[in-house]
Amino acid sequence: MESEFKDFEKFIKDNHFKINRNQFISHKHLPPTWDEHQAEHRISYLTTLKGIAKALILMKKIDSIYLGEISNQQWHKIRKKRYEYSIPAKASYLLLPYLK
Repeated sequence: MESEFKDFEKFIKDNHFKINRNQFISHKHLPPTWDEHQAEHRISYLTTLKGIAKALILMKKIDSIYLGEISNQQWHKIRKKRYEYSIPAKASYLLLPYLK
């Protein structure tokens, strides 16, 4: 797991996800005047997609270690419920270990 985590962390740092988020998306680092403000900058779709894929792979590996053999079945159950809006998506994935 150590190498996968290091690979994911390196990918995030190499593509400047945190810097771009702080500076251009969440506006945590705004310049004092409007004239100094830069144009909108976007992280490419392909880079974002790769980041999400790497994060999901890590999540599934952690779940397989923590939950064991039933983790794959649990992911399928959660995936089926993705259009049921009774529980928010973030909460449903957090509840994955307790699903029956």
